[in-house]
Amino acid sequence: MRLPYGLGAQYGFGATARLYDVPPDPTGAIATSGLPLPLGFSSPGQNSVLTFAGLNGQRIYLQGVQEGGATQIATDMKLFAPSAYPNGTPLATRTLGAEFFVDTMTLAANGTYTIFLDPQFNKTRTITLNLYDVPPDVSGTLTVYPPTPPPPQTSVTIPSIGQAANLTFSVTGSQQVTIHIRNLVIGGFNAPSTLTLSTQGGTQIHTQTINSNADYDIQKTLPAAGTYVIKIDPQKAATGSLNIYLTTP
Repeated sequence: MRLPYGLGAQYGFGATARLYDVPPDPTGAIATSGLPLPLGFSSPGQNSVLTFAGLNGQRIYLQGVQEGGATQIATDMKLFAPSAYPNGTPLATRTLGAEFFVDTMTLAANGTYTIFLDPQFNKTRTITLNLYDVPPDVSGTLTVYPPTPPPPQTSVTIPSIGQAANLTFSVTGSQQVTIHIRNLVIGGFNAPSTLTLSTQGGTQIHTQTINSNADYDIQKTLPAAGTYVIKIDPQKAATGSLNIYLTTP
């Protein structure tokens, strides 16, 4: 590099270079059991390649946590479909600071899927992965009641990481409906979930964040007769339960 005249006399420059002999990358299999799999890197420059057998239609959820949290140098993660690793387009890409999540994904083919982990710079911190086999979403049916007397509440439990709850109800015409949420305990205190109200065909009418340990009364006008869906989707790796009932208005 050529410096402007006189700059070298005013400033000093220095650097330290390190050359590493990098051992083979750690490889192995990861089970879709949700059990934690710690991954250690013995030398800067190492990556890790993990594989698992996936099935067409299978739903998975992937979580990663880095030792030392967000203050540490990040790690890049890529998830590849069968035969796509290493040069194909990944199904998902995440950067792991403190943690990352690949939300529930439905696999489209049978075969061997690959998770590639690439620590940035010279990082050798331990990473722990959890890969979950996600069962079908919870489903249920609700009824719209008059506001008085107080209607019965429906208890909904979301037991598995990656699951959501899809609750359907029907109306005979355009009308106002109030969604009442009580006893919401999903994840830790104040942990967020996403509530979405849609038509059965998928047209979204309303979405908002609902937080654990809070009550909600959400009033919306439905545009026409038909069947509607309320989806409760816990964020991150949360599970739990709530009570819900519907009234008009």
